[in-house]
Amino acid sequence: MARVIRDHCGPARNRPLPPGTTALVATSAQRAFLQVGEPVWAAQVAEQTAAELGHGGEVAVLHATMSLHHRRLDAARRELAPVLSGELVCLSEVTLIRAWLMAATIADTRNESITARSALVEAMTIAEPEGVLRPFYDGGEPLRDLLDRHRGRFGVYDKFAERARSVIPQSAQGTTDLLTPARWNSSSSCPPGTPPNRSPRTCSSPSTPSRRTCAASTGNWTCGPGGMPSPRPGRAGCCDRGRAFHHSRVRRAPHLGGDWESKVH
Repeated sequence: MARVIRDHCGPARNRPLPPGTTALVATSAQRAFLQVGEPVWAAQVAEQTAAELGHGGEVAVLHATMSLHHRRLDAARRELAPVLSGELVCLSEVTLIRAWLMAATIADTRNESITARSALVEAMTIAEPEGVLRPFYDGGEPLRDLLDRHRGRFGVYDKFAERARSVIPQSAQGTTDLLTPARWNSSSSCPPGTPPNRSPRTCSSPSTPSRRTCAASTGNWTCGPGGMPSPRPGRAGCCDRGRAFHHSRVRRAPHLGGDWESKVH
């Protein structure tokens, strides 16, 4: 499935994609590649998007997603900062919502509770009028846990927060929970078709007389070609090659630190 997406989601000379379509498809394609352990393909999404759209908000969010995948929180924060401040404009509201949710999860990881809640409010301010829920679903269990901990503290957005929380499955895998290369190396020791679970589990196969531990620590497997482990990096072929959303006013957001500004819808 990931190979089909890679081969067909990009624009061709005889069938260019509208910028808004590229903006929406890029993040989904990147996420699909990360879910099946193809970080090289995921990184190429940002390159292709930059070639189509220039270095705008979408490309910055794609780069930040890769940084989060590799647990580089400071880098992800730097890449998100111009998006959140309004310096880089997103073509899609959905991208900006994703950016604020990523900022919230980063802050939560750093135990910055007030900053995390404020970023969630910014995301809901944009998402609530149109009922945009997909970015919350993609946030997975880490975002669900964050919403749980701040339950009842979103003021006028409490009702929408409950709705957003309800669309996230209990075992959902989040953007920051996608399989890292190290986790793929450990999970690939299990027989093909064995899904990695959040807690260590044992694997067995008719070809292996003893049981062994699969150390992957991610959410339930929901995507990929039959759950088959990813080929190791370097294999042949692995490197094959809305509208504009403008905010009229920008106000300073001290709760997000000196580098971030809050955008007023």
